Amino acid sequence: MTETRNPDPGTRLALLEERIRALETGQQKESEFRESYYADQRIRIRHDAELEVKISAMDEKLDKLVEWQETQREKPGKRWETLAEKSLWTAAAAVTAFLLGRLGL
Repeated sequence: MTETRNPDPGTRLALLEERIRALETGQQKESEFRESYYADQRIRIRHDAELEVKISAMDEKLDKLVEWQETQREKPGKRWETLAEKSLWTAAAAVTAFLLGRLGL
């Protein structure tokens, strides 16, 4: 003969209460996880935005630095050009003065 075992109502109630507590605990843990996860996401988003601002500022400063460096590189070339031009004018004036001196003027 097979007997089906039916626990008494008190035991069934205790089992149901235990399952309910386990479910509520699981839901509470999931809720806490979601809250901490989304808090971390907000922190990361804020941090990324701050980094973007800093990187933009660094890019601007770097562009200014590169521009300054290029102007500094061009300066010696300009100096030599100016020196050569002045030397050429000085030589032309000396030749003119020499020729005028020969002519007696």
